[in-house]
Amino acid sequence: MKKSPLERLMDTHPGLEVWWDSSPLIYPSWAEGVMKKASPARAEGLREQLKRLYDPEHPENTLFRGVTTNPPLSLNVLKTLEAPMAQLVDSLIEKNPCVDKEELFWLTYKEVVRRGAEKFLPLFRKTNYRYGYLSGQVDPRAKNDTDKMIARPLNFPASVPT
Repeated sequence: MKKSPLERLMDTHPGLEVWWDSSPLIYPSWAEGVMKKASPARAEGLREQLKRLYDPEHPENTLFRGVTTNPPLSLNVLKTLEAPMAQLVDSLIEKNPCVDKEELFWLTYKEVVRRGAEKFLPLFRKTNYRYGYLSGQVDPRAKNDTDKMIARPLNFPASVPT
C-alpha cells in the first residue's frame, strides 16, 4: 500500500488535523468524479487512497479529522444530491408553511450542516470529542453584517451530542 503525501505528513506529526472543505454528504460523488478522470493504471491505488481520506461507512478510521463548509459549498449538496434535497426542502416547507425564502434557505442550510455533522459522529465519539467537528460558516443572511456574524456564535448554545 503506497501512502499518500497526506498520510506521510501525518506520520511525521500524529496530531495533525486534515479537514474536508465541503460537505461530507457529497464526498462519495466527488470521489467518483475523481475516479472517472483517473487512468486505468492508477484507478485501484487512487480508489484506496480516496477511501483512506474519508470512508463514509467508517469515518472514525479515515484521515479527515473534521469538516468546514459554508453556504456556497452546501449549495453544491443541493445540486449534487438533487432528489433527496428536494424532498428535504419539501419537508421543510410542509413543516413551516408560512416560511419566507430567506428563512427556508437558512433552515435548509442548517439541515445540510446537521446531516454532514452526523457523518462525523463516530470519529467525534471515538476521539472523546477531540476530532469530528463540522464548522458551518456564516449565516448567509448576515454575510455583510459583521455585528450579526459575531453575535450568532456568542448567542448559540453549545452542545455536544452523546
